[in-house]
Amino acid sequence: QYKNETGNKFATRTRFKDSADFIGWYTNKTKSILKISLNDAFKQYIAYHEGWGNYKNYKKNKKVILFAKEVKNQANQYKKQLNKCQKRLNRNKYIIF
Repeated sequence: QYKNETGNKFATRTRFKDSADFIGWYTNKTKSILKISLNDAFKQYIAYHEGWGNYKNYKKNKKVILFAKEVKNQANQYKKQLNKCQKRLNRNKYIIF
């Protein structure tokens, strides 16, 4: 479905660019289909792990809930790290040769 919708017919899991693009495509589709915010790492992970059709049954799967909590915690850690260095990243940069 990804290859057809994006036109990326030669995408592979082993190419980082394709993998990252797939995750973006999948999370945006999840937002559209299941109305899950892009900022909700917990539910986005569950939708990815269980699939769109089986998402509604995730509460029966204790293991996926544990994994999703780990993903949520990691996402929160990354968000804190990004917030700490956001100003530095947004500064104008000049390269002088």
